Amino acid sequence: MHRATAIERLLQDEGPLLTSNTTDVASSTLTRAVAAGTLVSPLPGVYLASAVANDPALRLAAVAAWNPDAVVLGAAAARATFWPELRVPVIEVAAATRIRRPGYSFSEVIVPPELVQRRRGLTVLAPAAAAIDLSGRLGPDAIDTALRSRRITLDQLWEALASMPHRRGNRDRRQIMVESRTNPWSAAERLAHREFRQRRLTGWVANAPVITSNQQLYYLDIRFRGVMVAIEIDGRFHQFDRAVFEQDRVRQNDLVRDGWIVLRFTYRQLCVDPQRCVDLIRDVLQKTRRTRGLHVFDGS
Repeated sequence: MHRATAIERLLQDEGPLLTSNTTDVASSTLTRAVAAGTLVSPLPGVYLASAVANDPALRLAAVAAWNPDAVVLGAAAARATFWPELRVPVIEVAAATRIRRPGYSFSEVIVPPELVQRRRGLTVLAPAAAAIDLSGRLGPDAIDTALRSRRITLDQLWEALASMPHRRGNRDRRQIMVESRTNPWSAAERLAHREFRQRRLTGWVANAPVITSNQQLYYLDIRFRGVMVAIEIDGRFHQFDRAVFEQDRVRQNDLVRDGWIVLRFTYRQLCVDPQRCVDLIRDVLQKTRRTRGLHVFDGS
């Protein structure tokens, strides 16, 4: 009982992560604390308070405490760098080891130094490389999320793909990147871009920044050059997120006040009748440009 109390005090003083190399407590005491359920040892020489042993951030920190040179890969690297909401059931780690531990997967893959970053003491696959890697499993969502984070550019993604040649699945990754050339930030936007390209609707840019008269910065899903016409794409689950729904109304009102014409399309509308969406956009563009005395050219 006395030793368990000592461990609990140590956790209060030093935090929920302990290592056998940095604490004065005997290893036998740590072992008994694990047996008693006070501590959990996710990796050799690393201990977590059992109450928070499943915390994703602490499980990542355990990797750095165990081996600072081990490189976190895959979904865990994405979560640590640009995708904090991503669920990570297993943390993938590149390290020269043969250990096996629940919740971790180890490989001896060699990661080029230019694809590695240090984040708060953690060695991780660089975000662009993590996004490219994940796109082989998660498809376009990995690339869309990376671009939406605004921490990763298309050029960085292409460079990451080029730095990982001859990998299984690279043909699919390259195709995803080709379809990402117009900077989509979601599956719905990716669909809209594809339909616009197929129907030769041109003169638009995606996710371009606009500052309104009340000094609000917005990234418009799609806007057209030379006219104040914007397209907003409501994704598949858009209506279920009340905060997003409310913010979109504020955003649209700010834009309309400044003279923008805002057309909204749903994911379903783009799936069921994309031609109707494109025809409506062309009509609005033509009338807007005619009203303002601009030459009409939309690539059709």
